[in-house]
Amino acid sequence: MKSKWQRAFQETISRLLCTGGLTLLLLGVWLLIPAMNSSSWPSVEGTLITQRTATEYQSKSTSYAVAVTYQYQVEKTSYQNDVYSHASNALPTTYLSREEMLSAYQNDPVFAEWQIGKPVKVYYDPQDPGQSVLHPGSSGLAWGVTFLGACLLGLGLNEWRRVRKTA
Repeated sequence: MKSKWQRAFQETISRLLCTGGLTLLLLGVWLLIPAMNSSSWPSVEGTLITQRTATEYQSKSTSYAVAVTYQYQVEKTSYQNDVYSHASNALPTTYLSREEMLSAYQNDPVFAEWQIGKPVKVYYDPQDPGQSVLHPGSSGLAWGVTFLGACLLGLGLNEWRRVRKTA
């Protein structure tokens, strides 16, 4: 037979798993909905107007990526934005040093289409044309958060059921 302390501890763990899982699940869905909606947005041709370094600080390192600003026109109104996708404002290639990133941007054929003055396909929200992305659709990040939340919630509910069953 389990002591009251053990049972209380198990109930607390199951509540924490459920709360954390539900929080992550809701966050994932909150990230997924606009990303999935952007898959059906109309597109127009825009132009890249600036390039800059996007710095991302992580726990033990710093990484650098190319971020761009673009302009586009919808129904004779001009807009400007810097959002690459719903997951990031920077292009999906990262580097460990600013110099390496700048060299790659200037010399690597991968970045040939991302040079200032080049045309880009811009996907915009028809309800709010000022909202736009260069890469529509969902990202691995949103799906990963949703999946992790669902797993934690499932574990928490299973543990809660197990604790209640042995009471």
